[in-house]
Amino acid sequence: MHFHGVVLGSQHEIWSKQHNGKVRGIIFEIDRIDFDYLEQICAERGPLTLDERVRSNLRAIKRLRLFQTYYAYPVLGSNGLPLPYWQPAMEEDLSEANESELILMVRSVADLRESDINLQEVIDFVYDKLYIDSYDAEIGSVRIPGYRSYVAEVKRRVEEHMQKGWNIKPLRLPKELHTLYRLARKHGLEEQLDF
Repeated sequence: MHFHGVVLGSQHEIWSKQHNGKVRGIIFEIDRIDFDYLEQICAERGPLTLDERVRSNLRAIKRLRLFQTYYAYPVLGSNGLPLPYWQPAMEEDLSEANESELILMVRSVADLRESDINLQEVIDFVYDKLYIDSYDAEIGSVRIPGYRSYVAEVKRRVEEHMQKGWNIKPLRLPKELHTLYRLARKHGLEEQLDF
C-alpha cells in the first residue's frame, strides 16, 4: 500500500508495482484541537469569552468537519480522540520545542476502505519517506545533520501511542463542544472562523 503526501506544498509520491502504480491514499496534517482547554471553557460558569485561543480551536474543528464531509478521516487513538502525532522539527534545532502536534488525516482512494488501511504503513511512509526525503535526502537541497535519527525518535513516540489502539474514522465531537460551536454561531462569530 502506498500513499501520496504533501509537505509545505511539495508533493511526494511513491509508487507500488504491486498496485500497478496507483496511489492508495492521501495523507495530510491539520491543526490540533485542544479538547481539554475547550472542555474547561465549556465547564466555566459565566459569559462565554471567545478569545483567540478558543477561536483558533473552533477554526480547527470547522476544518476537521469540512474534511470529514469529503471522506478524509483522522487517525484516532483508543480514547476516540486524535492519536498523538507530531510533525518533526524542520530546522536545525531538532527538539520537541520545534515540533508541532497535529492531527493526521487519511483520505483513502481506489475503493479502499479505512478499515483496510494499515496505520503502520502510513506512519512508515510519513516518517521514513516523506520527512526523510524532504530534509535528509542524499540529493535534496536541504539536509539537516542528525535528522534521520531524530525523526526515528519522533516516530517511536507515535508508535508508542498506536500500541494502545487506533482507528481511522470520523471524529465525534463531545456534546459540550457542539454546544460551544453552536454558541459561537449564535453570537454571529462563525463568519470570523475563517479557514
